[in-house]
Amino acid sequence: KLEYLLAREELDQKFLYPYPPELEPKFESTENQSKGKPKEGTLAAFRPASRLTIADRQGNVKTTNRKLATRIYLVVQGSDGVWSFPTVELNATIGLRKCLEVEVQKTIGGDKNDMFWVGNGPFAYHKFEFSDAQKKAYNAFGGKVFYFSCQYVGGGNTLNIDLTKYSDFAWLSRAELPSRLSSDVCETLIPILPNWHQETVEEDGGVPY
Repeated sequence: KLEYLLAREELDQKFLYPYPPELEPKFESTENQSKGKPKEGTLAAFRPASRLTIADRQGNVKTTNRKLATRIYLVVQGSDGVWSFPTVELNATIGLRKCLEVEVQKTIGGDKNDMFWVGNGPFAYHKFEFSDAQKKAYNAFGGKVFYFSCQYVGGGNTLNIDLTKYSDFAWLSRAELPSRLSSDVCETLIPILPNWHQETVEEDGGVPY
């Protein structure tokens, strides 16, 4: 082992070239840091960018450039004033997934390749009771809403939500969903939705964007 280490050191000295000085990392000594502000350009002076955006500070829920520490979900308000996830009535001839693909394309526009569908089947469903008129029309007591997971990966901050079908929309975090969705829907979905990151981001003095 000693012979190997000596041979490797000899080869390193013979063939390795030093980094240019401008590429070498610059460390500020603890003694110098304690005297005041770290020297600009050193690792000690590095500060990560703020995850609080201007939209967060202004309470703007119309953009995806918010709540960067967690996931956000698109919810829409129908003409009846009820908030929900984008929904469409089932067309049995093309199936659940295809119905939703068409609806999502109509709702937010853009390139269909900007959408990543997580699986081919629903991850949850919610049962509800029909109104008296619906019971008579459908000859059934109630219906089911099947939920699929689709992630927007296009990267744009503002999408062209179709407001001919919906009167309003919002991009909300998991913790904000109960402020818009009904309690029975939240009871079904909130425990299932991912909560991988802490949703509270403290002020860090960084520059919002």
